[in-house]
Amino acid sequence: MDLSSLTYEDKRSWHLNEAALDHACRDWSAAAKVIKHNLDAMGEHHRIAPHYLQRCYDLLAQGPVEMRAAFLGLTDEGQVLRSIHPFAGLLPERERREILQHTKRPGRLDEAG
Repeated sequence: MDLSSLTYEDKRSWHLNEAALDHACRDWSAAAKVIKHNLDAMGEHHRIAPHYLQRCYDLLAQGPVEMRAAFLGLTDEGQVLRSIHPFAGLLPERERREILQHTKRPGRLDEAG
């Protein structure tokens, strides 16, 4: 997939979401419970617009293929969905750090390695 049209932040978010969805697809039953819990918490604390909350629940009910397509789509909706971050707890911290290191902003002194 050509991510060249995305901003730095969007590329980073895309890679994190892709990795989390890869983990989710390996054990969708367990991952769906984590995602639902995250969405429930976001809804309870009004941290997500009702329209997008319902969209996420609909995608969750449709399954991993549909959720992956929507979240990783290079569309306006995909960008918004990626910003919701309903996949907390699915990506091992080590892998998350590797992605963050790999997608660091070029030229930043505070991120030099």
